[in-house]
Amino acid sequence: MDEGRVKELKDEAIRLLMSHGCKPRVVPQGNVRQLRGGVTCIDLEEGGNIDSAVLMARGRAEELEPRLLCRIDYAVRGNIQGILAGRRIANVHVTREGFLKKRFKALSWVVPQEQESQPYYTLSAEGAPPSPGEVWEGGPHQFLTGLLNGDAELLNGIKELVTRLGDSKMAFNVFSDRWDESLRVSGGVWVNAEELSTVYASPRYLKIVDGVFRHLRETRRRFGGLTF
Repeated sequence: MDEGRVKELKDEAIRLLMSHGCKPRVVPQGNVRQLRGGVTCIDLEEGGNIDSAVLMARGRAEELEPRLLCRIDYAVRGNIQGILAGRRIANVHVTREGFLKKRFKALSWVVPQEQESQPYYTLSAEGAPPSPGEVWEGGPHQFLTGLLNGDAELLNGIKELVTRLGDSKMAFNVFSDRWDESLRVSGGVWVNAEELSTVYASPRYLKIVDGVFRHLRETRRRFGGLTF
């Protein structure tokens, strides 16, 4: 990737987060506080329930003039007892109805279906689905999804964003990173740098993530876990 364009992307992400009062502070490369997996890690000193932002970037090589695509995964440092590293914990499921399933019907948080580990999942930045035996009745996965589905304000915020951007793009996932250092939220879709202000660094998106992490922190208080 072009280092100059990556630097411009970092500067834009920091500018946007600063404009929302998050007080972003870049974690130096190699620092013990650096959360891995992106082009830079940014701590948010006034991020509410959000500890850090991990800026992701990739090139779009199939175009004649390759563009730099990006997204921001937000993080709470630490883990939850009973959830392994590199695992999807919960994701949003959208139901549609009518001719060609075009009419929005409902939206809810669900626990990813358990399945045997498959090699390609290890390449996913958003973790693998839980393996058989990792999800149990009354466990952290179900406790968290219960809290998320009971938050009408959060669900309405996600519905508005998904309706505007399209549920084929916005695929909200809560997952543990592969290094067992943090719990993260990803919106799934890759955007141009110019779109950060309307997606990942928008007040609406930050409010959604803050709400998700409020429930995630409550889940950690209930089941235990480490903080870093």
